[in-house]
Amino acid sequence: MDKKTRQRHQHNKAVFCSIRSIRSLCSLLRTDQRRLLLLARQPPYRVFTVPKKDGGERQIEAPGAELKKILGRLNNYLQSVY
Repeated sequence: MDKKTRQRHQHNKAVFCSIRSIRSLCSLLRTDQRRLLLLARQPPYRVFTVPKKDGGERQIEAPGAELKKILGRLNNYLQSVY
């Protein structure tokens, strides 16, 4: 890992670990509190199946576009922490 990447991870970790309120979390994830709470209570997932090689089916639950963006942003910070 290069120096710039390490510094970015350290910065992301510090920012994430400093969160003390839902308002701070919403700011970090670039969404408003009402929308974040709605997505947490009723997460929009699209459910579909894909065929498996052995003839069975696999059920896939894919998040909606907005939830996917927020999860992606959160993922960047969580990777820096862990």
